[in-house]
Amino acid sequence: MKIQNTNVTADYFDGILNLTLPLSEEEKNKVVKVNLGEATA
Repeated sequence: MKIQNTNVTADYFDGILNLTLPLSEEEKNKVVKVNLGEATA
């Protein structure tokens, strides 16, 4: 994935870190799956 490095921002509020990583124009039509499930012990 290509990210616009000059437009990356981060905010921290109430224990939550929010990162904004804007994609370059050619990457905007791609779908990325993120697994937020818990790891099994």
